[in-house]
Amino acid sequence: MSLYFDNRSRSDRAARRARIYCVGGDIATPTEQAISDWHDDDLGDLPERFNLRKPGWIVCPTCEGCGTHVAPSVDAGGLTDADFADDPDFADDYFGGRYDVTCSECAGQRVVRGAAECDHPLWPAWQAWVAERCEDDPADVAEARYFGW
Repeated sequence: MSLYFDNRSRSDRAARRARIYCVGGDIATPTEQAISDWHDDDLGDLPERFNLRKPGWIVCPTCEGCGTHVAPSVDAGGLTDADFADDPDFADDYFGGRYDVTCSECAGQRVVRGAAECDHPLWPAWQAWVAERCEDDPADVAEARYFGW
């Protein structure tokens, strides 16, 4: 795992999802480009909007309800026992919260909106397609290939 792929430093995924669909009130509306791409992938007829049930609040999965997490630049590559043995002050600072930052997902609120639910039969396929598009963004793949991640 590298800093680039650490979920704590990848807050731009939500912005990519917003370019694929908009959520306003109880309705998820795919953008015209997303509908066109969906048809280009031969996935059938996508409705212009989905009727969603409002999501409830859930504990933030990134900070697990603490409101803070360790800065990704400190431990994104993973830490070993040797890291703590070489510098005992680092261990005290690390476990004492010196390297903590405000959670990037919930902005310190400790809760986030849960996933919206929909009864439409294409909803699970749409969610999977959106997730695939957001994870496999060509710019991300090219950058990862360039840096050898």
